[in-house]
Amino acid sequence: MPRIWVLLPLVLAFIIGSLSRSINARVTDTNSEMLELRENVTKTETHCSKGLHLGGQFCCQLCPPGTRKVADCTVNGDKPTCMLCQEGKEYTDNEHYSSKCRRCKLCDGGHGLEVETNCTQTQNTKCRCKPNFYCDTSVCEHCEPCTTCEHGIIEKCTPTSNTKCKKESFNYNLWWFCLLLLPIAIVFGLIFQGRFFKCLSKKHDYHESMPSHPMST
Repeated sequence: MPRIWVLLPLVLAFIIGSLSRSINARVTDTNSEMLELRENVTKTETHCSKGLHLGGQFCCQLCPPGTRKVADCTVNGDKPTCMLCQEGKEYTDNEHYSSKCRRCKLCDGGHGLEVETNCTQTQNTKCRCKPNFYCDTSVCEHCEPCTTCEHGIIEKCTPTSNTKCKKESFNYNLWWFCLLLLPIAIVFGLIFQGRFFKCLSKKHDYHESMPSHPMST
């Protein structure tokens, strides 16, 4: 009998330990299932349908062009609070969910640019090259001065292309004119040369025909 009383507490301790481990395992499985369920619910809540944006706890519509978001919506699918951009300084050209507008672009006159279309609440500034400047790239931030031609223009300078100049070439008209004048110049030269020699010959004959005077003693 004493031995039975000694073994009884050990048996009870073994049974209680087994039950405790079983209960803890069930609690752990239940917690895992609840965590997965919460994750699935969170994923469902954070996924908004097309055209909506998650703002805070709700899926909101987008702000229209020319405005910026001020506050989120308070009901799913509702509109947020939007405010107009500053006219002439800011713009947004698409639907969006940003709290800021974009800054209007400046046309730098020092880089040969001028304003083509002013900035509005829904459209950015459009720049173009000033007269006598051009830019041949798709995105133009700097215009170059047009080339000045020395020997004639083939194509005039445009805002998107430089001047095309004629190359220096031999003047055939002047060459033919000189070629025609050459025989005439030769003829006149020969005539002038003949008259010159004829004049010299007459002068020589005149001196020979003059009587010589004897020297007085």
